Amino acid sequence: WTATASGGTGTYAYTWGGSLPLSGKTGATPSVAYTSAGNKTGSVTVTSGGATVTSACSNSVDVYAPALKISPSSVGVSDLDKFRVDETRQLAVDYYPYGLAIATGKQDKTTSASWSSFNSSGSTTNSNRIASVNDTNQKGLVTGLKAGNADIYANYTDGYNNTISTSVSNSTTAAVTVSQPETFSVSIKTYPNSPGAILINQDITFKAIGGIGGYQWSGGGTPAADASGLNSEFTTKYTTSGSKTITAISGTQTQTDTFTVVQPTLSIDSLTAVPAAGKTALNVSLAADTTSNIESTSNYTFWWNCDDSRTSVSLVKIACGDPNNSDFGAKFDGISEKNKSISHIYSTSGNYNAKVIVERGDASPKERRVSISSGKVDIKASASDGPITVDAGTSVGLSWTSENVTSCTASGTDPNWSGSKSIGPSSQNTGALSTPGTYKYTLTCVGANGLSISDYVNITVGNGLSIDSFNVISRGSGNYSMGAVISSNISGVTNNYTFYCNKPTSDSETTVTNDYDHKRDGISEMSYDTPPLACSYPGPGTYTRKVIVERGGSAKAAHSDIVISPDPISVFIKIHPNSPSSILTNQDVTFGATGGIGGYKWSGGGTPPGDQSGLNSEFKTKYSTSGFNKEISVVSGAQTGTYTFTVAQPNLTIDLFKAVPATGKAPLDVSLAANADSNIMNGTYNYTFWWHCASDSTDVSAVRGICGDPTNNNFGAKFDGVSEKNKSVSHIYSTSGNYTPKVIVERGDLARTTQTSITIPPDNVAPTVSPLAPTAPANYCASPLGWVLRWNFADAGGDSQYSYRVVVNDAATGAVVSDSNEVISSSNSYAIPLGVLSFNKTYNWAVRVWESDPERLSAVEIGPSFTTMAHAAPALQFTLSPARPSRDEQVTLTDTTVVSGGATKTAWNWDFTGVDGVTLLSATNGSQVVVKFSTSGSKNVKLRVTDSDGFNCQKGANDDANDSLPNITVGRSIPLFREVLPR
Repeated sequence: WTATASGGTGTYAYTWGGSLPLSGKTGATPSVAYTSAGNKTGSVTVTSGGATVTSACSNSVDVYAPALKISPSSVGVSDLDKFRVDETRQLAVDYYPYGLAIATGKQDKTTSASWSSFNSSGSTTNSNRIASVNDTNQKGLVTGLKAGNADIYANYTDGYNNTISTSVSNSTTAAVTVSQPETFSVSIKTYPNSPGAILINQDITFKAIGGIGGYQWSGGGTPAADASGLNSEFTTKYTTSGSKTITAISGTQTQTDTFTVVQPTLSIDSLTAVPAAGKTALNVSLAADTTSNIESTSNYTFWWNCDDSRTSVSLVKIACGDPNNSDFGAKFDGISEKNKSISHIYSTSGNYNAKVIVERGDASPKERRVSISSGKVDIKASASDGPITVDAGTSVGLSWTSENVTSCTASGTDPNWSGSKSIGPSSQNTGALSTPGTYKYTLTCVGANGLSISDYVNITVGNGLSIDSFNVISRGSGNYSMGAVISSNISGVTNNYTFYCNKPTSDSETTVTNDYDHKRDGISEMSYDTPPLACSYPGPGTYTRKVIVERGGSAKAAHSDIVISPDPISVFIKIHPNSPSSILTNQDVTFGATGGIGGYKWSGGGTPPGDQSGLNSEFKTKYSTSGFNKEISVVSGAQTGTYTFTVAQPNLTIDLFKAVPATGKAPLDVSLAANADSNIMNGTYNYTFWWHCASDSTDVSAVRGICGDPTNNNFGAKFDGVSEKNKSVSHIYSTSGNYTPKVIVERGDLARTTQTSITIPPDNVAPTVSPLAPTAPANYCASPLGWVLRWNFADAGGDSQYSYRVVVNDAATGAVVSDSNEVISSSNSYAIPLGVLSFNKTYNWAVRVWESDPERLSAVEIGPSFTTMAHAAPALQFTLSPARPSRDEQVTLTDTTVVSGGATKTAWNWDFTGVDGVTLLSATNGSQVVVKFSTSGSKNVKLRVTDSDGFNCQKGANDDANDSLPNITVGRSIPLFREVLPR
């Protein structure tokens, strides 16, 4: 601390006060070392002679206690940093000269500090320590000795002899928690066939946990061991099956895992055919069930008939046909289920061997076969499948055939039909059937594979029944009534009537089926008419109605025809590639036809021109030429239908190609936009841009050779397969110049091109301005001081005029008489406001212009001076006497014009041109003129006056907006009066 004194005797005694140990010190500059932290103050008392002065020091001293901080402050407090026995952790310690709150001057003292370890219980002996800390060659390295809690201390003495230890700050202590290693174990982590068996030649990954890490593996297949990687996982595979053992070593611990490796297996447990035998066409369900230890999918390959025992799909395919063809079989790949079924109809009689091959993973494929038999038996009565009805006493011929059977047996309700029968074809008569009733004739045949097939026919014998008439009556709107009249010698029973709207004449069955349209049972009447029936028919043609009448044990059927006329033919376009737009040349168009009676014959097509043989309701053709009123015709029976349409040439246009902006300074970011249109509805557009290309070719390949590859951004850009009719692209033109951007648009077989232009002027230069001669007033009588100043603007950089300023001053005094200030306008002229200029004065003027470029460079020039006229022009006036003249009355017009600048009036001219009914009574070149008017109305008399300085002006009396001359209006004549004596 320092004290300075003055005055007094010149000899001074100093006594100090303040924070210890300064208090009590003497001398002008005492030095102290503080042993505690905090803010330190000082004061001094100075004695000289008999005078004493005490003064407090103007500043104070902040003293800080240095500190140490160990990092990390704790080890093993979380699962992420668990500190285990036999493991090490490196600690560090930092020295903070001004305490932990101030990082300034922080230093790493890990290698300078002294380190020690204590258990939480305070034990320091090695036999009881939880952890030890290195205090020699690798200071701060902590080693876990056994499970428990320990404290690690760091002590350091700095250059000021401050010793920082646990007594100073808890930050010099690190808490260590040491845990036992996890239980060491080895297990299978993953393998491809999980959760199934471990298979040979498949990768299996083992995982070790616990121990102290650094695992050494052995006992694998390929590779056999891993002694260098020390990884917690090890992947290997085994080429042989059997019991296997894997071993992992971590430190002094060893763990093993025993498991089994097996061969992949696959078996077909069964292949069933349900049913395995039956009547042709036989619908058989084939079902294959498998067993496998492979966790994968299976491929099932079926053949309908294949007696090949091989298991190779490709080889069996050659022998028994392609299973992907449904005529030969069916194939299903990637099936996760271990069973698969498929149905097939065996449409012809015979004995078959259905086969399946199953493939799964690396197992050998397996095959299995099953036998199937199908046959056919057909018995008829009077060549009919029956049932048939005959009158009593009739003999009926039975006939039968069979396929793929070995023997047949007859049975039924007719005792004459029994016993063994030939497999046919064969026939037999029933003999006379005299007893009414229904007789069933059954033929049962057997064949291979347990095949047993039966067929039967029923014959009903009646006592006599006939349908005398069957009529159909139209009721309108597609409704019909049917009626039947019958006769019979069967008594004591009722009648059942069943009606059908559409049954073929060949359908002579008398057994009622459920597809009838009307039925009435149990009535005694021998005739019956149906209510109106809504009979529906699929198209024009002849249709047959049917009635079945049942009475007693007899049944009869009758038929009646109805003719449905065809609908009118309609021809239309069904589909064309360019729909919904025009039909284009050389594109397929399909026409359709409805109505008529079918069997359509087409004509009028392009290529082909017609279809006279296919008789189809659709016809496809194409046209090579365009045109209006193309016509297609179709004939069906006696009807003809036509359709008229237009075929157009495909077209493509580029409606717009523009550059925005088309001019500006470099670098100029330009958006090029192309809008196209086409009547081709299908397909996409190809847009090819070049930044600068003067070629007018539409061939992209040819232009690429001239103007560069458009897929290179240096030359252009290309966009193919664009669905939109417009496309834009941006490009930065970095240098000045004139450019011709180009685009080629392609669609279908067409291509179009167009170009635009871009102008980029050179770097900005200042504009120039050229003042022109001032323009004097066009009419000094109306506006004697209406001067206009003009100039020409030019800019080598292509900029336009952005604004201007014009200043006009008096040439004699230099005083500014007019200042337009800056006017934002491209105008090249300035009209001096009225009231600014004076007569007989010379004026100077200057103009400054600014360019449109953002730099706003300007130019200024002085224009030619100008002088206004010497004085005002004559101000025309005249008087009229009388003020309101009448027709044929003498009128005097007297000039009262005022002239300026000391001039005198030297000439007059009174102009009566076009004035109706005027008679001059004096000369017209004097200051006064006498006239009279023979007609009434408004008279526009003009007066011109010239002064001695040569200025002359003219005005008309009745000119519009003329307030300086009298308005001359002539009234009617004044009546004449004469005096008469009264009577």
